[in-house]
Amino acid sequence: YHLLLDVLAVSPSVDAGDRAEQILRLLTSEQYNHQSTVAYNQVLKVWKNSGHPEAADRAEKLVQEMKSNKLADAISYTSLFGALAKVGTAKAARKAISIAEQAENPNVQMWNSVVFACIRANDLDRAEEILERMEDDYARKGNASLMAPNVVTYSTLMDGYAKQNAVPQTQAIFDRMVKLYQSGNQN
Repeated sequence: YHLLLDVLAVSPSVDAGDRAEQILRLLTSEQYNHQSTVAYNQVLKVWKNSGHPEAADRAEKLVQEMKSNKLADAISYTSLFGALAKVGTAKAARKAISIAEQAENPNVQMWNSVVFACIRANDLDRAEEILERMEDDYARKGNASLMAPNVVTYSTLMDGYAKQNAVPQTQAIFDRMVKLYQSGNQN
């Protein structure tokens, strides 16, 4: 089933998410009783990559189901945030932020996906606020921080500003990245 779910994740078919979820329902049925974080995450990846108009909502429902079964992990949330980013609205970005804030031990990959959701929603101020939170967490915890910003965080925000031709803001984010690197964060 893993191979079939992997194929569906790159399928151009809009109904790939529904097909993947049917496979998941079969695996989790009483007949097979196979509760697997990996299988759920593969289905989330299919939803994230699908062009289905309800992909983000369906991914969110799956993550809620995973949470209730204690199966959700950072990959689950990152896929959900990717699906929300594809929606490209401020509402979807706010939802990603809210979910990340409620997640247990959110890590840098999760927050990077939230920053990307904000960028896709053209909400660079909110993306920069998240970067500030990440920097503050690193300042308090040092290398113990799970959400210390990395090159992906800064590059995502710089790309957002660059697409708006905002050279001073792009330079300022670059300078912050260099400063953090010089302070010891070598991510």
